[in-house]
Amino acid sequence: MANQAVDVGPTLARARAGDAAAFASLVDGHRVGLLRHCYRMLGSGLDAEEALQDTLLRAWQRLDTYEARGSFQGWMYRIATNLCIDRLRGRRPRSHPVDHGPASPPGTLPEVADSPIEWIEPIGDQSIGLGEDPAHSAEQRESISLAFVAALQRLSARQRAALLLHDVLDFSHDEVAEVLDSSPSAVNSLLYRARETMSASPTPTPADPNDPAVKALLARYIRAWERADISELVATVSADVRLAMPPMPTWYQGSDNVAAFIEEAERRSRPAKRPAAT
Repeated sequence: MANQAVDVGPTLARARAGDAAAFASLVDGHRVGLLRHCYRMLGSGLDAEEALQDTLLRAWQRLDTYEARGSFQGWMYRIATNLCIDRLRGRRPRSHPVDHGPASPPGTLPEVADSPIEWIEPIGDQSIGLGEDPAHSAEQRESISLAFVAALQRLSARQRAALLLHDVLDFSHDEVAEVLDSSPSAVNSLLYRARETMSASPTPTPADPNDPAVKALLARYIRAWERADISELVATVSADVRLAMPPMPTWYQGSDNVAAFIEEAERRSRPAKRPAAT
């Protein structure tokens, strides 16, 4: 259970008395998990970092309101979740080029968006605790992958929160209801609608970046890209590959179309030939 109760009484008492080091020892073990949660909610690494800092500040300022009826971790997630919901209120969901419009025809070059768009942004593995350690399972990576975060953007803020708290963080229905200041039956409804939306667009399981075969394939892809070796590039991707380059809304579907884009971009980047001297 993600929010399993731990006795924090003595440390909490010192923190409430103004001991910053005691407060740090209370929250340090939760920072990475809270950052992951904020990133899944907000779809931006920068926004997630800011939400985490606001969460820690609010927790420090409101320590006296923690009544120890549930776990301290659960209390922290309640603060983070409601801060994220407040940030999402009135904002358009973050977008990805694939969801923004149809794929571009082969051979066309990327275009600038007509108006500013808030794009889904990746976040570094190190900042969310997913470094080189092979102990990090595919399931952990899947729950923080860009594809999963992009799919979450199709949900309302409260649906997103309910799904993440219950299905990813293993909060009970009652605990989710407490976080969202709602009822268990309302949580059931949020979860049902969220799962229906997510199941309509299943996300692929990400490859393990520590797998030697994956590393070799990535190196081969990068070499082909740098050399504009189109045939080699096509050989490293699947037939239904998608290529997108935010902040440009243009994207390409299929290996042939991706190859045509690269070929056209490479052709236009060549220096113009000077006329022969006469």
